[in-house]
Amino acid sequence: MFVLKLLIGIFSIVISVKIGIDLAQKDKNAYLFFNGLVSLCDKILSDLSYKKSNIDKLLAGKFQSSDLNVLLNTYLKNKKLILPNYLSVEERFLIEDIFSTLGKVDTLSQIKNLEAFKVELIKITKEKYEKYKKFNVLFIKLGFIGGLLVFILVI
Repeated sequence: MFVLKLLIGIFSIVISVKIGIDLAQKDKNAYLFFNGLVSLCDKILSDLSYKKSNIDKLLAGKFQSSDLNVLLNTYLKNKKLILPNYLSVEERFLIEDIFSTLGKVDTLSQIKNLEAFKVELIKITKEKYEKYKKFNVLFIKLGFIGGLLVFILVI
């Protein structure tokens, strides 16, 4: 009987730490997503200044964020945005604005729009990084403490 209680307690610690890691990963994914969007803006701005390549070619690059890669791939195929769940309403509107203006205005207006979007994206990226840095370890520790509490209650 004691072995069963011990296994249940250890299992509860593992599960609660996993939940803490998943919560921390959500903040990391948001940071990587916006960091990738800033890189995408830089890439498009530098291209607009010199080459003026096709927008589909510019969006075909790979980024650190898998969510951003999925977004770009679906946008290239369907011209439809599939945004991650962790974005706020304001962030969704900003991203929709960015993609709605791509390739639809003259070069100078495109550059001005992207520079304005980039400033906003950098601000959001810094906020996401601070949140990730602040809560990353906290979520894991709270998960461990919650699992430990269940372990103590089971035994």
